[in-house]
Amino acid sequence: MATLESQYWKFLEDNPGSTLTFEQWNVEFSKQLGASIKKYNEAEIEKLDNQLEELEMVRYRMESEGFHYCFKHYSSFQEVEDEEFHRLRKMYLEVSEQLENYLSNKIEELNDKIINLDNGL
Repeated sequence: MATLESQYWKFLEDNPGSTLTFEQWNVEFSKQLGASIKKYNEAEIEKLDNQLEELEMVRYRMESEGFHYCFKHYSSFQEVEDEEFHRLRKMYLEVSEQLENYLSNKIEELNDKIINLDNGL
């Protein structure tokens, strides 16, 4: 990693007509660094705000539409950019389908047993 002093000398090489002293350059460098950090933070805040808004919308839909309907019928929420959310959503749908299938099969099996017993078989 370059030191401030080596960066100053590089600046002088790239700007041979500059009359900035190291101290003056250091002040300007600090201002530019601060502005860059501020831009970065603003971009990060905007990104986090968007993620928060997307997930709050999902929570609202869960509460409004009902948990199961929300994920099975309402939306796949492709606008949500969160891999873990989508992994868990898919797992939930798979497990809920397995449970639905189990219940349907078990009900059919028990009905068949009752019919067979009722018919004396």
